[in-house]
Amino acid sequence: GAGVAATIGATATVQSVADPQAANNTATATIATTPPNFIRLQSDAGDYIGGGASYSYTRANASIGVNANGGQLSVQVNGDETWFAEFRLPASLSQFQAGSFTNLTRFPFHDPAVGGLSWSGEGRGCNTLSGSFTVTNASYANGVLDAIDLNFEQRCENGAAALRGQIHWTSADNTLPPGPVNPPPAGLWAPTAGATPTSGDYVYLQSDFGDFIGGGGTYTYTRANALINVGVTGGRLSVTVAGNEGWSGEFQAMTGIAQPQPGYYGDLRRFPFHNPVK
Repeated sequence: GAGVAATIGATATVQSVADPQAANNTATATIATTPPNFIRLQSDAGDYIGGGASYSYTRANASIGVNANGGQLSVQVNGDETWFAEFRLPASLSQFQAGSFTNLTRFPFHDPAVGGLSWSGEGRGCNTLSGSFTVTNASYANGVLDAIDLNFEQRCENGAAALRGQIHWTSADNTLPPGPVNPPPAGLWAPTAGATPTSGDYVYLQSDFGDFIGGGGTYTYTRANALINVGVTGGRLSVTVAGNEGWSGEFQAMTGIAQPQPGYYGDLRRFPFHNPVK
């Protein structure tokens, strides 16, 4: 099933007529599968950090960074929301391992002998907190964290409302963000017929009544009435117009796109405070 850890195996047998050795005619290969990386958050009503909402992230809708340095695990999520987290083991442990760690206070003001944690973001953080985290799986390759599964719970200012989270991360997940949608969906805005020049470079802007940026006006710029500059840096397209009015625009493709590609880029936020996966 989708998202289920499993092992897939294949066995191949080759028999050559002239080969008297049959013992080495068969080979078997197996590969372990694992669910893609995800982080899920569930916030109680009244929880200051999560605001009573639930959040779910994968590499398809957010940038997820996980780094272990000794007994400290740092996690960053950059999606429609931005989160930062630290999980600190008791000082007696230098690597993450299965187990539960309780009676924790806010990192980095915790008791080193006990451990600490902190989940913050969106401009919100606890002044003081109490919490715990449980590691159900942790593996290392050549001393570097290779995979981890962790659940946590924290409460700010000794409140009753909690933020709970689940982290599943493996270095084997190489999922790339989905690219632009092709063909673009029907019904998108387009200039009315005859509104734009039939040839040459141009920038055409149409602003609705009440739009703060365009002021409800319509603007057409060509090389004859304005300086139009277009630049591309990787997946970022920059446009400037210097005419009777001055405009600048930035259009950033999602992570993994090396240069602008045809298609529809939807659900965008203000550059440079955008979701890099979108």
